[in-house]
Amino acid sequence: MKIVVAVNNDPQTIPFTDHLEKYVEVHHVAPSYDALHKIVTAEKINAIIGSAENLELIKALIIEFPMINYALLSSASADDFHEMTEGYGIFMQLPPAPQAEDAQKLLEILQTITLADTGSQKAGDNL
Repeated sequence: MKIVVAVNNDPQTIPFTDHLEKYVEVHHVAPSYDALHKIVTAEKINAIIGSAENLELIKALIIEFPMINYALLSSASADDFHEMTEGYGIFMQLPPAPQAEDAQKLLEILQTITLADTGSQKAGDNL
Protein backbone atom coordinates (compact mmCIF):
# COMPACT_ATOMS: atom_id res chain seq x y z
CA MET A 1 0.00 0.00 0.00
CA LYS A 2 1.27 3.48 -0.88
CA ILE A 3 0.18 6.64 0.90
CA VAL A 4 1.12 10.19 -0.03
CA VAL A 5 1.34 12.71 2.80
CA ALA A 6 0.96 16.18 1.31
CA VAL A 7 1.13 18.50 4.30
CA ASN A 8 3.67 21.14 5.15
CA ASN A 9 6.48 19.90 7.38
CA ASP A 10 4.96 20.00 10.83
CA PRO A 11 6.53 18.30 13.85
CA GLN A 12 3.01 17.63 15.16
CA THR A 13 2.47 15.02 12.41
CA ILE A 14 5.64 13.01 13.18
CA PRO A 15 3.98 10.38 15.45
CA PHE A 16 1.34 9.86 12.75
CA THR A 17 3.74 9.49 9.83
CA ASP A 18 6.19 7.39 11.87
CA HIS A 19 3.40 4.90 12.56
CA LEU A 20 2.32 4.82 8.91
CA GLU A 21 5.89 4.17 7.80
CA LYS A 22 6.02 1.00 9.92
CA TYR A 23 3.32 -0.60 7.78
CA VAL A 24 3.11 1.03 4.36
CA GLU A 25 5.18 2.94 1.84
CA VAL A 26 4.84 6.65 2.58
CA HIS A 27 5.77 9.42 0.18
CA HIS A 28 6.15 12.92 1.60
CA VAL A 29 5.24 15.42 -1.10
CA ALA A 30 4.86 19.18 -1.07
CA PRO A 31 1.20 20.21 -1.11
CA SER A 32 1.29 21.45 -4.69
CA TYR A 33 -0.64 20.31 -7.73
CA ASP A 34 2.50 19.65 -9.76
CA ALA A 35 4.16 17.52 -7.08
CA LEU A 36 1.03 15.50 -6.41
CA HIS A 37 0.13 15.10 -10.07
CA LYS A 38 3.64 13.82 -10.79
CA ILE A 39 3.49 11.07 -8.17
CA VAL A 40 -0.07 9.90 -8.84
CA THR A 41 0.63 9.55 -12.54
CA ALA A 42 3.90 7.69 -11.91
CA GLU A 43 2.78 5.23 -9.23
CA LYS A 44 -0.32 3.46 -7.96
CA ILE A 45 -1.26 5.49 -4.89
CA ASN A 46 -3.85 4.15 -2.46
CA ALA A 47 -4.42 7.31 -0.43
CA ILE A 48 -3.50 10.98 -0.22
CA ILE A 49 -3.51 12.80 3.08
CA GLY A 50 -3.80 16.55 2.81
CA SER A 51 -4.82 19.40 5.05
CA ALA A 52 -7.95 21.52 5.08
CA GLU A 53 -5.87 24.59 4.24
CA ASN A 54 -5.21 22.92 0.87
CA LEU A 55 -8.79 21.78 0.33
CA GLU A 56 -9.10 23.32 -3.14
CA LEU A 57 -5.98 21.43 -4.23
CA ILE A 58 -7.38 18.18 -2.87
CA LYS A 59 -10.72 18.80 -4.59
CA ALA A 60 -8.92 19.34 -7.92
CA LEU A 61 -7.09 16.03 -7.47
CA ILE A 62 -10.29 14.20 -6.56
CA ILE A 63 -11.89 15.39 -9.78
CA GLU A 64 -8.94 14.14 -11.84
CA PHE A 65 -8.12 11.03 -9.78
CA PRO A 66 -11.39 9.90 -8.16
CA MET A 67 -10.23 6.32 -7.45
CA ILE A 68 -7.62 7.43 -4.91
CA ASN A 69 -8.76 7.62 -1.28
CA TYR A 70 -8.41 11.00 0.40
CA ALA A 71 -8.19 12.09 4.04
CA LEU A 72 -7.77 15.59 5.48
CA LEU A 73 -6.23 17.06 8.59
CA SER A 74 -8.81 19.52 9.87
CA SER A 75 -9.81 21.20 13.09
CA ALA A 76 -13.35 21.80 11.82
CA SER A 77 -16.29 20.33 13.70
CA ALA A 78 -17.69 17.15 12.21
CA ASP A 79 -20.67 19.06 10.80
CA ASP A 80 -18.50 21.81 9.27
CA PHE A 81 -16.12 19.21 7.83
CA HIS A 82 -19.04 17.41 6.25
CA GLU A 83 -20.35 20.65 4.75
CA MET A 84 -16.99 21.69 3.26
CA THR A 85 -16.20 18.25 1.80
CA GLU A 86 -19.67 17.03 0.86
CA GLY A 87 -19.78 15.33 -2.50
CA TYR A 88 -16.04 14.76 -2.76
CA GLY A 89 -15.82 11.35 -1.08
CA ILE A 90 -13.15 12.22 1.46
CA PHE A 91 -13.15 9.14 3.66
CA MET A 92 -11.64 10.49 6.87
CA GLN A 93 -11.14 13.62 8.92
CA LEU A 94 -7.92 13.62 10.93
CA PRO A 95 -7.03 16.00 13.74
CA PRO A 96 -4.49 18.77 12.96
CA ALA A 97 -1.89 16.97 15.12
CA PRO A 98 -2.62 13.31 14.31
CA GLN A 99 -1.07 10.63 16.49
CA ALA A 100 -0.12 6.98 16.04
CA GLU A 101 -3.64 5.83 16.96
CA ASP A 102 -5.04 8.04 14.18
CA ALA A 103 -2.62 6.43 11.74
CA GLN A 104 -3.71 2.96 12.87
CA LYS A 105 -7.37 3.85 12.40
CA LEU A 106 -6.62 5.25 8.94
CA LEU A 107 -4.77 2.05 7.99
CA GLU A 108 -7.64 -0.12 9.20
CA ILE A 109 -10.18 1.88 7.21
CA LEU A 110 -7.98 1.81 4.10
CA GLN A 111 -7.51 -1.92 4.48
CA THR A 112 -11.27 -2.37 4.66
CA ILE A 113 -11.78 -0.16 1.59
CA THR A 114 -9.08 -2.01 -0.32
CA LEU A 115 -10.51 -5.41 0.61
CA ALA A 116 -13.97 -4.31 -0.40
CA ASP A 117 -12.51 -3.59 -3.84
CA THR A 118 -10.77 -6.97 -4.09
CA GLY A 119 -12.87 -9.12 -1.74
CA SER A 120 -9.83 -11.31 -1.11
CA GLN A 121 -8.76 -11.10 2.55
CA LYS A 122 -9.96 -10.20 6.01
CA ALA A 123 -9.41 -6.63 7.20
CA GLY A 124 -6.20 -6.25 9.16
CA ASP A 125 -4.35 -9.20 7.59
CA ASN A 126 -1.74 -7.00 5.98
CA LEU A 127 -1.26 -4.42 8.72
